[in-house]
Amino acid sequence: MKKFIITCIAVAAGLQLYQSAEAQSYVPTWQENKIKVLPAVNIKAYPFSLTDVTLLDGPFKTAMIADACYLLEIEPNRLLSAFHSNAGLPPKGKQYGGWETGGLAGHTMGHYLSACSM
Repeated sequence: MKKFIITCIAVAAGLQLYQSAEAQSYVPTWQENKIKVLPAVNIKAYPFSLTDVTLLDGPFKTAMIADACYLLEIEPNRLLSAFHSNAGLPPKGKQYGGWETGGLAGHTMGHYLSACSM
């Protein structure tokens, strides 16, 4: 019974978090059918998919390639060092400096995961 109650609480919390995230991530699109109250000002810019963009040779493509190379150099075990320590596990790599040792440990992980997803 106790396990069932914990499972129900976890599911309810997960649904609440999902609804909060869904509400915060809404962005109007070009052919909008969800807006019930039209904006007072015309929307002049709309989001688009990253797959709709092709970078030609130039500084932006050079920067993209440099970013990709940098991401491949990051050692996951070093990024996870603070997480292992906080969980009472021995770190598998030396913790990175900068934000990772200055009180924002784990902050870099968010940037890393966002960059990898793009």
